[in-house]
Amino acid sequence: MTPANVLIVEDENIIALDLKRILIRSGYAVSHIANSGDEALAAVAAAPPDAVLMDIGLGGEMDGIQTSQHILEQLDIPIIFVTANSDLATVRKSQNANPFGYVLKPFDEREISIVLEMAFFKHQADKEVKESRRWLSAILQSIGEGVIATDSNGRVKFINPIALRLTGWKEAEASGRLLPEVFNVIYRETRQALDNPVESAQHNKQALSYANLTVLMQKDGGEIPIDIFVSPITDDKANLNGVVLTFRKTPGKAN
Repeated sequence: MTPANVLIVEDENIIALDLKRILIRSGYAVSHIANSGDEALAAVAAAPPDAVLMDIGLGGEMDGIQTSQHILEQLDIPIIFVTANSDLATVRKSQNANPFGYVLKPFDEREISIVLEMAFFKHQADKEVKESRRWLSAILQSIGEGVIATDSNGRVKFINPIALRLTGWKEAEASGRLLPEVFNVIYRETRQALDNPVESAQHNKQALSYANLTVLMQKDGGEIPIDIFVSPITDDKANLNGVVLTFRKTPGKAN
């Protein structure tokens, strides 16, 4: 297996060389040692590393946090901060750069290996989650029925093109609104408002369907008879995180 390449960004040569020796002994390769933010950016552009060990207190025009933010604009790679300070203020300041971990000076060889391996694992897991979300989004965007997903508070988090066309809303307007504002539905016979699907899902803890019963009140005042299927989104402890509802025009029914 090819060893992972790590870029070291450290402006103190003795510390940088110490880090390099530790990494090589631990089975990693060192792609480059940069002693400034500009040199780090040039090294990343020339030969993208698998990870970066970044001195948080880097001297020069850019400190370690600023340099990390510029690197992340170019590449999606894990960055681990190296620091002599473990105080809360330093950690909070660095969070804008989304670090994958911290290594404290003086170095512990085993700690560096653990932090790096955890960073690689978390980075791979994050990539897989993002890819799954892209696949799911693509499927929901192309499906032939209206789809709306909410959070646990009943606010719209996702709405696909079919749902936008049927409701008459625009995505920017619908996002973040309470579901009944966007998905305004009444019973066909009584003209009474349909119970909020989020509240119904919270109460019933199971999927619900409304076939040949309801009418969607469009934003422009139009009406469309629809069939609805509501499914709760739950976590591994059965807590409700929201609902996904799909709907379509009721077959054979006129607007």
